[in-house]
Amino acid sequence: MKKVLIFLISFLVLYTVLQIGSGLILTALYTPDIEEAWETSTVLSSEVSFGGGFSYFSLIFLLTAALLAAFVSKFFQKKY
Repeated sequence: MKKVLIFLISFLVLYTVLQIGSGLILTALYTPDIEEAWETSTVLSSEVSFGGGFSYFSLIFLLTAALLAAFVSKFFQKKY
């Protein structure tokens, strides 16, 4: 039970850190293009769709967090 709890806690922390970190990087690198936004504003839909499509980046972050959480749980098993 202790192994599972360590894995889950470390997974949740690592996944959250990876998501926040990637959001900060994407926000810092974003440069808006006003002309392109103005041109596409006429064809925008007035409806909002919730829950976008599948993203491979989310899967990569999920697998990376799981892998790092496995290493963290192994580290704590050897140490304690």
